[in-house]
Amino acid sequence: MVSQTLVANIRKADFAARLGGDEFAIMLPMLEQESTLPMLKKLQDELLKEMNKNKWPVTFSIGVVTFNDVMKTSRDMIKKVDDLMYKVKNSGKNNISHIVWPDITD
Repeated sequence: MVSQTLVANIRKADFAARLGGDEFAIMLPMLEQESTLPMLKKLQDELLKEMNKNKWPVTFSIGVVTFNDVMKTSRDMIKKVDDLMYKVKNSGKNNISHIVWPDITD
């Protein structure tokens, strides 16, 4: 159900994959940073709607990283997003957190 909902609600240029267990990754190439949170909020709403329709007590903690540069390995990139997602889970679940890497605002 999650996979079908993801695929039905992302652009053709995007890519969704199950990493394992209850973790999924979505790549959104060429998506403007300002569009990221609204798109993911809509996606989260669609996922929650499906869960509610089936009366499944499931929520979605989402960590989002906009990469302005590549990291050393794809494993490093996945770890960066995974760490952020766990921060969301530990701060109350069913939320979205977005960061930019590297943060060049300093």
